[in-house]
Amino acid sequence: MEVTPEGTFARDENGNLVLIFGVPRPEDPVKILEAVQQKESEDRASTVSFLTQDVQGLLQRWTDAGAPDWYMVASLELYPPTKCSDGVERNMQDYILFLTGRFIQDWFVDINTNVSGSKLAPSVQLGSIQIWVYKC
Repeated sequence: MEVTPEGTFARDENGNLVLIFGVPRPEDPVKILEAVQQKESEDRASTVSFLTQDVQGLLQRWTDAGAPDWYMVASLELYPPTKCSDGVERNMQDYILFLTGRFIQDWFVDINTNVSGSKLAPSVQLGSIQIWVYKC
């Protein structure tokens, strides 16, 4: 990806720059849609992988840090496109739902099912999803 004052661009299969974020040029709508669909596909894979990672590994990171009251064990960089491939603008929570088909809180209900003495919790901000561990 390349970021310029005009927007954020990705390269298509032919190496051409295609606008992902910013003001589209009228001649680029198909390329923009394809680039957004590609970004969503990549975001979907990385988000699902992030939310399904090994819970014991996350808890081990927390333990290795001395089991503080609150500790961030993982972070994923994620930026929703200006408009998704279906033409809808989404905030981070809604983008995660769009990508995975589930609310992030529902992911953490499942994640915490077999955890005792501590819990894992999400923090969602523009640009990142973080997983925190805290003592119960």
